[in-house]
Amino acid sequence: MKITRRRSSHDRGGTSDIPEDGFGRTRVPGIGIFSVFAGKISMTLPEPPNDLSRGERKIFRTMVKRLVERGIDPVSRAGLVEDYARTEERLKHLRTSEKQADSASKMAVTRAVNVATAERRRLHDAMFRGAGKPAPMPVAQQAAQERSEADEAWRDRHWQRVPNPLSQEELGRRYGRPRMAALLYRSIEEEIGTKRILKKYGHKIPSSEWDALRAQCGGRLQNERHDTSNFTKRKSG
Repeated sequence: MKITRRRSSHDRGGTSDIPEDGFGRTRVPGIGIFSVFAGKISMTLPEPPNDLSRGERKIFRTMVKRLVERGIDPVSRAGLVEDYARTEERLKHLRTSEKQADSASKMAVTRAVNVATAERRRLHDAMFRGAGKPAPMPVAQQAAQERSEADEAWRDRHWQRVPNPLSQEELGRRYGRPRMAALLYRSIEEEIGTKRILKKYGHKIPSSEWDALRAQCGGRLQNERHDTSNFTKRKSG
């Protein structure tokens, strides 16, 4: 199938009577134009709706491109792409608000961030359902997307990452209860990387995988209990 890009007017009309190469074109409102020529279907990529913001439109086009690269028809998932673009942009603004919020409103904003993050993950999974598995995103890149102020603050105290962290009472007042992962993993990079390895290998993990994860986490891991060599030593001892 040949794929071309053509800007859609997003009108509510039925079909266009303008011929193309001797064949009629069919316009799908809000999605694009389909035409048939010499027995082949030519599909236009969906353009973002006019009511999206500039940032949302950029996200929309980026996700359409990724869908095509993964072998998925973006037209069939244009609605999901639109919802994802809105959620992604909203999450960006929520994270900015979280950093600027006062103590009284901090917890509410943090909860909104967590809800939006979960919704973004759900929409992403729905968009790419059925696609071939891509190369995994670098840990640092995924960490930049999922890092939250609340987790960072709890980790600063629990893992003593900074000299004078907030008290437990102040953390609870600002952010509510911590995620369990913030207490299990020293950093978001370690959390993501460890979960990937455990999902892939279960409990028979090559030591080379931990070496690679250590490098991505700054040269060391706090949770050495996951290390295969240490696990083996304790088991035999």
